[in-house]
Amino acid sequence: LGRLESSSARQRRFVADASHEMRSPLASSRTVLEVASQHGGSADVLRAAIDDALIDHARLESLVSDLLVLARLDGSEAAVRSTAVDIAVLAQDVVGRRTESNIELVAPEPTSAMAERSQMERVLTNLLDNASRHRKSATRVTLNSDATSIQLMVEDDGPGVPEADRDRVFERFTRLDEARTADQGTGLGLAIVKEVVTELGGTVRIRNSRLGGAAIQISLDRAPSRP
Repeated sequence: LGRLESSSARQRRFVADASHEMRSPLASSRTVLEVASQHGGSADVLRAAIDDALIDHARLESLVSDLLVLARLDGSEAAVRSTAVDIAVLAQDVVGRRTESNIELVAPEPTSAMAERSQMERVLTNLLDNASRHRKSATRVTLNSDATSIQLMVEDDGPGVPEADRDRVFERFTRLDEARTADQGTGLGLAIVKEVVTELGGTVRIRNSRLGGAAIQISLDRAPSRP
């Protein structure tokens, strides 16, 4: 009964948080469109109003996408089929699609982990998005391995994460900087990372980066060697 009550309380908090997060871009875009509708103006003014509404729409679209991912992870579809995935190749593909400059990839050898490729692409994308929002100018992705595990680490040269907050940042809708603006994420990126990695049987932790900011490290079981 205690576990059921705790689960129900978490669900109520999640629904309340999600409703609050969705209300903000909806209200913002509605206000912009209502003002434009009532006062009109030149084509440039109307175009600016449309552009503002599209920004809110994109924010809402990202939020809904992340909420759907978390809903699938929470539900019966959560179980994933782990297979051998070459994390070095995956990292090269994901980093190669990034638009920001100065991302260093350090992957000295093929490194296959027990994972699910599409889920790991989302994990690495979310980590790079997080680093991009907080870094000054540099991001580093490093792969290491030992006899039993693969470690994937994403570092940045930003302000870092205080030690007291390093567990809390993986909670849903957590924002350490309450003044963050709408273009700085949904507050669900690291929560999705934690959920996916845990589902894959791995671990995730934050420590200080050698670049001066935060380093988020993921550890997954190494894939068995082929005969």
